[in-house]
Formats: sequence, structure tokens, C-alpha cells
Amino acid sequence: MDNIAIVDEPHARRYALSVGTSAAGHLSYRRDDDLVTVTHTVVLDDFAGRGLAGRLVAYVLADLRTKNLRLLPQCPYVQAYLRKHPQDLDLVPVERRAEFSLA
Repeated sequence: MDNIAIVDEPHARRYALSVGTSAAGHLSYRRDDDLVTVTHTVVLDDFAGRGLAGRLVAYVLADLRTKNLRLLPQCPYVQAYLRKHPQDLDLVPVERRAEFSLA
């Protein structure tokens, strides 16, 4: 599935996911200085079961890392992703990890 695109849309406070020319989902966030609170991850039903949510989250975390931003994962999907990928926990401030059962 090489026709996936993920684009940060800061004006809409989300990363948009598309497959070909079709919108496939998004990840919503709030930003306060260098802290990004991820609130919701959505993959539309027509695109479910293809691993797109994981690819979207991986892209977002890599983008945050590149921009030297920190993460607050309020979205349950992102919290579960971090439990499976503990190498990305460094994006969450140490003092906040326990709030999300990530410590």
C-alpha cells in the first residue's frame, strides 16, 4: 500500500491520512508550545484492518521527534501503541507517563 499520504494540517489541529485520493482518517491534537496532546485517532471503516492507524501514529511520533516536540497521549489508541513500542516513550515527559499508565 504505497499510495498512503499523511499530512500535518496545523490549522485543523490534525494529521490527515489519505489512501490515493480518498480521505482515510486522521489524528487530532492540541499544541501548547512544545507539548502536543494527541486526543483522537480515526481510520474510516472502508480502510479498517490494513494497519493504517499504526502507520499514522508512527508517522506522527517521528514527526514530533523531528520537530523536538513532546507528547501527551490522551488517545487510547496512541497509549496502546506506546505500550507496544516503548522505544517511543521518551517523547512523553517522564513526570507525566504515570498518568497514562505508561511508566
